Parts: sequence; structure tokens; C-alpha cells
Amino acid sequence: MRLAATVDDLLVEARGRARAIDRHPTDLVALARATLDEATALALPGAATLTLDAPAPVVLAVDPPSVRRALANLVDNALRHAPGGSTVEVGLHRAADAVVVTVTDHGPGMTPEEQARAFDRFWRGERAPGGSGLGLAIVRQVAEAHGGDLAVTSPGPTGDGCTFTLRLPASG
Repeated sequence: MRLAATVDDLLVEARGRARAIDRHPTDLVALARATLDEATALALPGAATLTLDAPAPVVLAVDPPSVRRALANLVDNALRHAPGGSTVEVGLHRAADAVVVTVTDHGPGMTPEEQARAFDRFWRGERAPGGSGLGLAIVRQVAEAHGGDLAVTSPGPTGDGCTFTLRLPASG
């Protein structure tokens, strides 16, 4: 199962570098809800709970499959790092020039050095449970392909988790 997931990540990453973005007006709130519903259905018993704080709707011209993959990767990453019984908060709002998606977990957090490397392909932190080291690189690739960006903040390795912020420009 893990080998299949790694191969899938490699294929997505390679295709992402080679494919053109096919933008369509998309309700990102509906896309986020569908992604969270799927993650909840697949979560192990006792895993963190997912919440979504978003107005309805937020329509933006994006490539729906790639943005859904980016959201799924952020949510999967947060669920792997969040302690059981905690909450992973997903927020989505429209800023003046962008749509901003945040995913916050309450796991162990990251050092500044880890934050600097978090989006490098194949890099995994020492405390990273599972994963191929491609998920966050794929999210960054999707953000950049849409003219946006991806950032991470964390109070540190003994702090209260991480917040990943995906910004997609409103002008698309």
C-alpha cells in the first residue's frame, strides 16, 4: 500500500511539472468540503477531527483536480502529525487579491530549519510518520502553477503544531 502511494505521488509530481493548468470557475468551499469528507471517511478511529471555517461560495478560476490534490495533501499531512482527539482546522477566505487556505494541526511543530526544507522534494523531517516526502512539494508546485504560493509557520518543535497557508491569486 505504501509503495503504491509513493508511486502515485511520483506520477502526480512528474505530471504536474509537465501539465498545463486548465482553469475553470470552481467553488473552492465545495471542493474543500468534498476533500474533508473524503479524508474523514478514510481516517482511522481516534484520529484528529477535521473542521472547515469558510463562507459559501468562494469561486475562483483554478484547475480543480490539481487544487483538490493540493488540499488533500495538506489535510493528509496535518492528520498524520495531529495527535488523536485533537482538531485539524481548515480555513478558507477571500483576501483583497487572493483566496487563502490555511490548514492547522496541533502536532509537534517544526524547527525553523525544518520549515525551510518542508517543501523540498523527498525531504521528510526526523519526526515525520510515513509519507514519501513529495506531498508538500506537490502542493507548492500547484500553488506556483496557479501564480500563488505556499508557506508554513510553527512556534517550534515543542509548540502547537503548524499552519500551512496556500494563497491562490484572485486574478488567476
